Amino acid sequence: MLVPTPTIKKELERNIPVGRLGMPEDLLYLGTEASSYATGETIKVLGEGTGRI
Repeated sequence: MLVPTPTIKKELERNIPVGRLGMPEDLLYLGTEASSYATGETIKVLGEGTGRI
């Protein structure tokens, strides 16, 4: 992930419901036993967000 400037980071986070940028661990979680309760879901992972900056 490219590290955004503090201003860009703040703007990106403003548009994210959880209020923070995602980390690799957030996606890796889906491949662990801890996520076994989440079944039959389509999970959209947007690497570029929605491009609304």
